Amino acid sequence: MNEITTMQYAVNPPTQGRAFKTQCSSSASSSSYSIAKPSANPSAKPSAKPSAKAAAPAKAEASEAMLWVDRFAPSGLKEVLGNADVAKKMTDWLRKWNAVHIAKEFKPPYSKENPGAKACLLSGPPGIGKTTLATLVAAQEGYETLELNASDVRSKGKLQGQLHGASVSGAMSMTGAVTKRRLIIMDEVDGMGGNEDRGGVQELISVIKQSKVPFICICNDRQHEKIRSLAGHCFDLRLRRPTKGQIAARAVQVARINGLELEPNAAELLAESCGNDIRQVLNCLQMWQRGGSGSSAKYMDVKARLKSVEKDAVLRMSAFDGCQAILQPGIHDWATRHEGFFRDYMLTPLLVQQNYLPALMASHDRADKLVRMERAAAAVSDEDMVDAVRGRDQNWALLPLQATMTVRVGSFSRGAAGFPTFPEWLGKNSSRNKRKRLLAELAMHLAEKISGSSEALRLSYVAALKDRLLAPLLARGADGADETIALLDEYGLSRDDFFETLAEMKFKDGSVDPYSRLDTKTKGAFTRKYNQGTHKSQGLGAQQTAGTKKRKAGKGDAGLGGEGGEGEEGESEEEESEEEDLAAFKKAKKPSAKGPTPKAKAGAKGKGTAAKGKGKAK
Repeated sequence: MNEITTMQYAVNPPTQGRAFKTQCSSSASSSSYSIAKPSANPSAKPSAKPSAKAAAPAKAEASEAMLWVDRFAPSGLKEVLGNADVAKKMTDWLRKWNAVHIAKEFKPPYSKENPGAKACLLSGPPGIGKTTLATLVAAQEGYETLELNASDVRSKGKLQGQLHGASVSGAMSMTGAVTKRRLIIMDEVDGMGGNEDRGGVQELISVIKQSKVPFICICNDRQHEKIRSLAGHCFDLRLRRPTKGQIAARAVQVARINGLELEPNAAELLAESCGNDIRQVLNCLQMWQRGGSGSSAKYMDVKARLKSVEKDAVLRMSAFDGCQAILQPGIHDWATRHEGFFRDYMLTPLLVQQNYLPALMASHDRADKLVRMERAAAAVSDEDMVDAVRGRDQNWALLPLQATMTVRVGSFSRGAAGFPTFPEWLGKNSSRNKRKRLLAELAMHLAEKISGSSEALRLSYVAALKDRLLAPLLARGADGADETIALLDEYGLSRDDFFETLAEMKFKDGSVDPYSRLDTKTKGAFTRKYNQGTHKSQGLGAQQTAGTKKRKAGKGDAGLGGEGGEGEEGESEEEESEEEDLAAFKKAKKPSAKGPTPKAKAGAKGKGTAAKGKGKAK
């Protein structure tokens, strides 16, 4: 967009088109309905200006014809429902934007939300007023808002043409003076995908980096893969749904203005059934009021009508809600429980496995509890077998069968489930994988001194080795550090192996951990003495790593070249490489206090050059 086009847009903004949409206030929308009725007398001369008496009924009629969502839309930040802290943070960010990014007067202190970014990212579920909040904050701070949403094509090429000019200039008059500051709203950025919007997110990030005007990006799914890359360049603000109490209070107020008496508990029930979506609550109330259902809405009346207006509860269901539904077959039908599994097919089975026994024990149905427990446990085992086959073979056709098996657990338990407990298996499995990794590292370090599998190492060697290494320190304190260090070097173990890996390898048999008997003074003395010398474990680690890489390379060469005479040459190269690694390591461990002299630098450079020449000669 060139400068002439930018200036024409700023002076006469277009009323239609896909490029930008200028936000209009609710008062402007209301005034479009304020048209005087034609006179009943045909011979009467048309009035140049409608009288106030004639305009008032027309305005009232137009106001009643509006949707309540538009008619009672917030006209200021004080009327926004909930998220007052987010509104304050965004107002402060926008107020200081020019001082931070244009004048460079100061830099905001760092925080996790990144308040020093050029753009702001508003995320949250639909229907909570993200776009309304952005528009009201911009209007309060004197910004002209330009919006692109999901109905516009927002590919890389389109954004280059539409945003580059608008993001580096303000709204200008014919005299060249900046009349209004500009703010660009990118709505529904998590919907930028497919062929039409290809490359749009990357181009948006590029435009934000070069922009001289603030951006506000709005999305519903904060965890979307594309939003994660965008969030790193934005002031990350997350909105929450208003509570049902807040929505109920506003709904009662709006209903009373329109002549409908709504009970507070009925309003809370309606808000909960609509998923705390204020827009749907107002639409329901307006539909009932216009449907001639009476001038009051009591709790039982609202409950009887919920089926016709209730928002799809399955779409609002989480994995925890799915677990509750599965374990309560008397409350939820089979389709809801089956769908609850697919809210998170990895987490939901673990939640059911963790919570089916507490739910069964809390059940009021005491008949055959032991038999139901046995059948539920068998059903959990069956589900786990299906899950193992599906994961091993990547057979996703088994997923519906796994869902049925999971629902079957709840059919046997028939419990009263509270909020589900998080699966303990996840934490225990993480600890198991950590110990397995540490044991593999320990086996690699001890490979030159002991023989046996990892299982033999864990059961036979670890306990004896731990006691042998700790004995000098426990008996003589800091004076026993030299003996323990000598033993570590003899077995090729490092300080981390001693204080972390071996300390992690313990059985929960109720005995006192011997490491707890070491005082801080002894540990400090041991660490100081250990750091003063060069140890075999560090050289062995480098040697084993290099040997592993060489073996992999040798396998690749053998596969390409077959069995030739290059084997002996490869072995000699491996030995030379290992010797060079050990020599370089010993030199690196003994740096001089004043740093390397120019002579030493020249010598090292000469050796490096000679080594390169040697390699080329080979």
